[in-house]
Amino acid sequence: MRLLAVVSVALVAGCATVPLPLSKVAAVDEAKQRQAAEAFYRAETPQQLREAAAQTEAAGPGTALSHEVAARLAQLEGRDADVVAHLIGALSDLDDDAALLHLHQLALMEFTWAERAKVESLYTALVEKHPDAFVRAAASSHLAMMKSSAGDFQARDALINGIPGQLTLAWAGT
Repeated sequence: MRLLAVVSVALVAGCATVPLPLSKVAAVDEAKQRQAAEAFYRAETPQQLREAAAQTEAAGPGTALSHEVAARLAQLEGRDADVVAHLIGALSDLDDDAALLHLHQLALMEFTWAERAKVESLYTALVEKHPDAFVRAAASSHLAMMKSSAGDFQARDALINGIPGQLTLAWAGT
């Protein structure tokens, strides 16, 4: 009986989408971090890229900018799992000044089942908690596509209907 209860709890917990925590992450030295990020985008060799990425992380560990640079480096090195992880990290920082770009980059990625669950959790958190209405709407749209591909059409419709500013469909003519 106890085993059945444990299995039931595990199954219910596996089906629930728990939003990832979002927070503001401050850089240790914002000016130095921006300089390092600029050096990354100007780099001409793989070694320069890696050094600039390390300097960006050192000047602002866990910030959206450090995750952005790390995601780009991972993409250039063909490490797709790290790209996904760093884009999730960037979007988890509420101070991400390129959140829409990062959302769209993440939506273009292919996910493992574990990554898909994390991305769904991230999108849920962004829909519920992000201060920017455009980010909330984009996250809602991306989450709706994920729900649709999973066959959860009621959740998809609820997400789409929750996006503000939609026009009612109207037919003109005969």
